[in-house]
Amino acid sequence: MRKTLAGPMAGFLFSLASGLSCAPALLPVPPVGDTYLPQDEKRPVLSSAEQELVDQVNDELARIGYSKAVPGSYETAAARVIANAGVAKHSGVAQGISRGSGLSGGTVEAPEEEGKIHVTRRLIEAGFPAIATSDVIVDYPQHRLESDQVKRLVRLLRPTTVYGDLRIGAAILASGWDNHRIFVVTLRDEQMDVTAPPPRTAPLSSSFTVEGRIVRASLPRLQLAVLRPDGHVDIVAASREGGTFRATYTFPQGDGRYLVSLGPGGGMYSVPVFVGVTPSPWPPVAAKGTQPPADAIELARQFGAALEKTRTDVGLASLPLPPELCGFARTLARERAKIHLEGKGSPLAWGSRKERRERFVTAGLAPGAVRRFNARVLGDGVPDMVAAFPFDAFQAAALRSARGMQLGVGVVHEAKESTDDDDFYHVVWMVLDRSTQASAPSAIR
Repeated sequence: MRKTLAGPMAGFLFSLASGLSCAPALLPVPPVGDTYLPQDEKRPVLSSAEQELVDQVNDELARIGYSKAVPGSYETAAARVIANAGVAKHSGVAQGISRGSGLSGGTVEAPEEEGKIHVTRRLIEAGFPAIATSDVIVDYPQHRLESDQVKRLVRLLRPTTVYGDLRIGAAILASGWDNHRIFVVTLRDEQMDVTAPPPRTAPLSSSFTVEGRIVRASLPRLQLAVLRPDGHVDIVAASREGGTFRATYTFPQGDGRYLVSLGPGGGMYSVPVFVGVTPSPWPPVAAKGTQPPADAIELARQFGAALEKTRTDVGLASLPLPPELCGFARTLARERAKIHLEGKGSPLAWGSRKERRERFVTAGLAPGAVRRFNARVLGDGVPDMVAAFPFDAFQAAALRSARGMQLGVGVVHEAKESTDDDDFYHVVWMVLDRSTQASAPSAIR
């Protein structure tokens, strides 16, 4: 099993000719339009097999203390996109994305392709922001997942903490070409829904408005952050009225790729918008043949270099990496690994707000002066994570201030529950505004 494919499936069709199985029919998905797809509250129509898969996932989530995930049409459509791509790859068949007509059901010879299917790229091409996905590929005769397969799928998929409502999509699709059946699940921590999404492409100097509804009542103030092609970041406060939000942005006179992010100081929603240029694959990926780091220390070095490049690319000086700040970041990463391994998805696993504040004060830090970001990544996905940084515009904004600051990076390898488990790394990095303190030597060692 890999966390490289995802999507709920509505069923499958096979054509038989001269006793030989032909290419599978791809699942229906929404057409690719001028904007990204809106997030809605609609309930999908699931097949009995898909509903059984949802029930299996929910049983496992309940066993480890998570709340029940509710099927969503948005999550289901995303799962179908990835399921189609997964069957296409494993069948030696490629699906096409056609503007105005969605994923083509026709089949063509697949180009030579190395490595895994890049889930985020496939979703962005189909009009979806990134969404947590996981998949299991089994032999064709197997019609439902075994309990150990469900456990591993959920371990790959589950968020460390859940702040909103869990939404789930599930899909099952079979391919006779290589005698396989693919099970795909998507999961989203629904804190807000973007009902009027950004455009996929836009002309120079045009404007767009993002609108949506608040699901998590305690969600902090929302901001729209836009990383421009020149490296600068614009931040616009979203207005809120009742349970809705709204933000408008005007593109400046400059063509290229703009990274649009929405969230309370961290990107809960990020998509590229191509202004005056032809869309290109996003996010960036590592060069072919790039190997994952040997251990957590090597990943910390690589990620630290990616953070520094975000500054040097726009002419800013490197930031010092003091040992005490990197040590505190490692402590937080260790806590995240423990919570993900043993916790139950509750934000309270981090302690109360007062306890979290005291943790920073004990470390000699003023909580208000620290910007902290977290990531959890599968071992074989590390090269792409490093290549794709920054993942959202808020991260770039935190790093590109010209004020005197310091940087902390901490990486911890999550312990495996069994020898068959996948490798996870938990990454915590933070920027501290401490302009009066002298620079310290690098602490990634």
